[in-house]
Amino acid sequence: ARHERHRHADDWLERVGLGGFSQRSIDSLSGGEAKRVALARALAASPRVVLLDEPLTGLDDSLHDRLLTDLRLLFDQLQTTVVLVTHDRAQGAALAHRATDFSALLHD
Repeated sequence: ARHERHRHADDWLERVGLGGFSQRSIDSLSGGEAKRVALARALAASPRVVLLDEPLTGLDDSLHDRLLTDLRLLFDQLQTTVVLVTHDRAQGAALAHRATDFSALLHD
């Protein structure tokens, strides 16, 4: 059972581009790496719904673009409902099947 959990964790780290990082301390990771670990931890539990609040904020441009593409592919594969909170409309449009702009609701 323990071996299976480690294999499952390693699989998720690989999916978020951190294969081989399983022995690293969270304190030794960059901000982007820590965000990807958090994402892997959340998705490894196979939730039916995932809430992501500004998941790509603070990443450099190349990592932001790569993770945006990776997240879209990953969410399509998982067929999991993802609720994404972001101020970046382009990011929302790139990740969403459906979107709601709550700022429009506030101005009625």
